[in-house]
Amino acid sequence: MSDLTGLFARKAALLRELATLEEQLGAAVAEAVQPEPKDETLDLAAAAALVGEPVSTFRRRLEYRKALVSRPGERRLRYSRAELERVRRDRLGAS
Repeated sequence: MSDLTGLFARKAALLRELATLEEQLGAAVAEAVQPEPKDETLDLAAAAALVGEPVSTFRRRLEYRKALVSRPGERRLRYSRAELERVRRDRLGAS
């Protein structure tokens, strides 16, 4: 009788392990198929406010040009939020 109990206990342990693995697999698949978030763009005033600079200073700094996503000839200046946050992190890390 104890052999039978041991077999069922082992089966229960294997089923718990299988359930855990299926949970992890489901989470990994859900993360893999989730679309990449679109890069949010900011206008000139919002971008300057994000980095804490006046618009006149922000416009002149070359490091913020990396975040510019507007096309040449486009009147409205748009800046990548992700790129601005990266530049801001780099500036804070350097000081």
